[in-house]
Amino acid sequence: AASVVQSATVAVALFASGFALLVYWPARWLLPGVVPADFLAEARALLPFTLISLVLLMVGLTLAGALEGCQLFVRRAVVGVAGSLALLFGSMLLVPGRGVVGIGIAQVLQGIVVAALAWLLTRREFAIRRILPMRLQLADLRRIWSFGLGKIVGQLSDRFTPQFCTWFTPFGMKIQSE
Repeated sequence: AASVVQSATVAVALFASGFALLVYWPARWLLPGVVPADFLAEARALLPFTLISLVLLMVGLTLAGALEGCQLFVRRAVVGVAGSLALLFGSMLLVPGRGVVGIGIAQVLQGIVVAALAWLLTRREFAIRRILPMRLQLADLRRIWSFGLGKIVGQLSDRFTPQFCTWFTPFGMKIQSE
């Protein structure tokens, strides 16, 4: 299980970082189309903080999901509450002096708190000795992918089987829902 947690965390960190890097310049270019000119400088200053907090929160929530998977709901809740408190107090301290950018910095602080606390709790639960998750096993990622894909297909078939039955009955096909 420790290997799966580390592989998922490293994969999410790589994916989220790549996504943030790919989105930065197009988002910066599109900002003038969606943000009034008076606020454009603030929006551009806020963008890097928003993307950094996105990466940190994706990593932190991946680790928090590992805690939830072990039915450690209280620990997962502690991670969420600690992150919310970090955002609240960070905003209270930073917004008066830095304006909207203070919110961005507070979001990064929230992401750091969520990722660090979730990692500490996950390390303890899975007896992981590494200071940071470094292990990336393709076999673990295939297992995660196939499990997730199976869940998605199961959910879709549960939701759409009645429609499929209705659609195909006029053509003589008999599909029975379980």
